[in-house]
Amino acid sequence: MIRESVVDSVLNRLSTAFAHRLVVRPPASAEDIATLERLVDPLPREFSIFLLTCNGLRIHVNTPRGGDEWHLWHTQEMTASILAPQGPSMPPFLVPFRGDPTTTRDCLVTGHGPAEGGVIRWDPWGRDVQILASGFGRYLDRWARYMVENFAQGRQDRNAVRPPFDAQYIGTGDDKLLTIRDD
Repeated sequence: MIRESVVDSVLNRLSTAFAHRLVVRPPASAEDIATLERLVDPLPREFSIFLLTCNGLRIHVNTPRGGDEWHLWHTQEMTASILAPQGPSMPPFLVPFRGDPTTTRDCLVTGHGPAEGGVIRWDPWGRDVQILASGFGRYLDRWARYMVENFAQGRQDRNAVRPPFDAQYIGTGDDKLLTIRDD
C-alpha cells in the first residue's frame, strides 16, 4: 500500500501563504542523497521524499530582529555540518536539517532504537536533547503550521508575542511521541 506523504500538502500550504517569500530549492540529486546516507545510514521515507521534492527551502520573514530567514537546510549544508562541524562533532546517527550550525539544531535520528526516524533538538555544547516529533513528516507539518500562523501575510506584527517553536508546540497531537519519550 502506498502511503501519502505530507510533503506536497505542506509545500502547497507554504506556497499559498508566502508566495514570493518562499524559496524552494530544486530536488536533491541521487548522488547528494547517497553521500548523506553513507554518513548516517538510510534516511526515513518522509525525509527522502522531502529531499527528492525540494532540496531545502527558505522563507523570508520579518521579525523584531529584522529580516530573518527561516529555512530547512539542503543536503550540502547537512553534509558540511556532519563532516566539518563548527563546534563539537555530530553523532553518527543524526542528520541536522534546521537551526544554527554553531549551536542548537533540529536533527533527524537515523540510528536504531526507540527514537529512530524521530526528530530531536540537540545542543552540541550542552547536554540538552529534546525529542520533538515521532517523524519528519509530523515535524514538517507542525513547522509549516507555525510559520503560517505566525508569519504569513497579515500576521507579521513585529511586536507580536509568538509561542516558541518547541517540543510542546511540535508534539501536539503526536501520540507516537509519548511512547518514544517513555522509552
